Amino acid sequence: ILLYNREDLKRTKYVFQKLKEILEEGDEKAQEKLVKVVRNNKKRDDLTKIFLVGEKTEKILNKIGIYSLDDLISHKPEEIKNKLKEITSKWIIKRGIPIETIYYYGKAIYENRIVIREDVPVPDLFYLENVKFIDLEYLQEEELIFTIGIMDMDGNINQYFIENKKEEKEKIIKLLEENKGITFIGYSSNSADLPMLKKLLKKYKLNLNFEIRDIYKEVVDTRSADKQKIFFPLKFQGLKDISEYLGYIPNKKVKITSGLEAAFEFKYSYLETKDPEIKNQILLYNEEDLKRLAYVFNKLKE
Repeated sequence: ILLYNREDLKRTKYVFQKLKEILEEGDEKAQEKLVKVVRNNKKRDDLTKIFLVGEKTEKILNKIGIYSLDDLISHKPEEIKNKLKEITSKWIIKRGIPIETIYYYGKAIYENRIVIREDVPVPDLFYLENVKFIDLEYLQEEELIFTIGIMDMDGNINQYFIENKKEEKEKIIKLLEENKGITFIGYSSNSADLPMLKKLLKKYKLNLNFEIRDIYKEVVDTRSADKQKIFFPLKFQGLKDISEYLGYIPNKKVKITSGLEAAFEFKYSYLETKDPEIKNQILLYNEEDLKRLAYVFNKLKE
């Protein structure tokens, strides 16, 4: 009790002396000294645990007095914008990333929950009709799609397993014929599946008669202050991360853990041995991604 009392006396004396110093000196030096003391003792967080924030972005935030999640959410996004303008003349923290998105990702982590902005409309992705889910497995360098997985809203799955270029053309034509007028939903498809598919369609002189919409780019990470409604409290926001955060229970029978591993198994194991178990694992991995995708879509819509 006496120790606690002595500590309060010391704190009171310290504050008194610091304030007296500022008032008596009345110049910038005393104020600068105090600011330096405050900065050195300020609570610091690892701001890089926020999605999209790396070391460079953290340094920019530090420059405008944001050292912790407390600092970040104690300001309104507009206030942070104004502070950024003072040092950069821009309010975008780095190319393509508005400060609002970092603010809400930080808020989600701080409050340990999904943050939903009421002032942003629900993405039209969730109002689409004639929807199916799509996931591709492919060899990047060889430009060969070796698995195409399709799932409808009732959970029915159709997979096209492809072993060579001849089969690839045949099964892509079949895919186009069987899915006219369908809107496909993918995850990170804008940067992965769609470019590969377009490249092959151009090669085979075929027309894309369906649309692929991307949950990741249209919902999870839009990079737009006006479009993003949902913010997850996660540093990594891949399909596996998001689905399991939302409660998806993985299938323990799936041994392949990534698209890269699926490609490796196909190229260096299956093509050499034609082992049906390897093929089964590739198809099972593709099926698991389709189920994760459908799960995320339905949970977000809910």
